[in-house]
Amino acid sequence: MRRKLKGITLEEIRKLNKKYGGDKLKNGDVDTAMYLGKNKGLYIQIAYILRAILVGHPYTDGNKRTGFTAAVMMLKRNSVKLTAEQKNELAKQIGKIAKKNIDSVGTIARMIEYVITGN
Repeated sequence: MRRKLKGITLEEIRKLNKKYGGDKLKNGDVDTAMYLGKNKGLYIQIAYILRAILVGHPYTDGNKRTGFTAAVMMLKRNSVKLTAEQKNELAKQIGKIAKKNIDSVGTIARMIEYVITGN
């Protein structure tokens, strides 16, 4: 039996973004992403949230920082310890997702998994 993953709430994401100076424009994308990722694997859950934040731009500012911090929080809550090098690489990949508007959840999940596992 697969253990239940520990996620992040919409309210936590809003608070993160507010900390980074953003303000909400729309929440539907993030809400939908959380619903679509529910009961999926960790990397897929994170990928849905990152796509909603990085490609959907639901906030006026701080989307990349919000996405990065939300991803790190979810990984940490699920006992994935990141090295400084992995955090730097995750930040680079998040920048790449935002810059190239990568909207494939599968591609984003593979990018995250590669940062964590090297595979």
